[in-house]
Amino acid sequence: MTKITVPQDCGNAPKKILICDFNTAFAENKIDKILEFMSEDITWNMVGNKILKGKKEAEEMLKTMGGEVADELIINTIITHGDTAAADGVMKFPGTSIAFCDVYTFTNYSDSAKIKKLTSYGIELKES
Repeated sequence: MTKITVPQDCGNAPKKILICDFNTAFAENKIDKILEFMSEDITWNMVGNKILKGKKEAEEMLKTMGGEVADELIINTIITHGDTAAADGVMKFPGTSIAFCDVYTFTNYSDSAKIKKLTSYGIELKES
């Protein structure tokens, strides 16, 4: 089971809850749940790696990730405003940790909006 650490104010705004839930699903490798958060026409830019267009490409990429579940997810910050949001933190896996910062654009301003654009920055951390 993945240990989850999120900011105390994570529950004070619907989009913050959505971002927490999305990242938790990602850390737990729950592909179907991850896809529920995405619009059909999502554009996912994994900076320096690849750009995925559409939910089908996102699903295919997620399935190639090997099914590894994170030992721990630490979300440091979530910022939301209107139809945009950003989050940063660390996902810890056996033998490696990845620091991330994701920028989200949603289909609209509603609490149930889907992610239509995701820009992901990830850096593998060196163990000290």
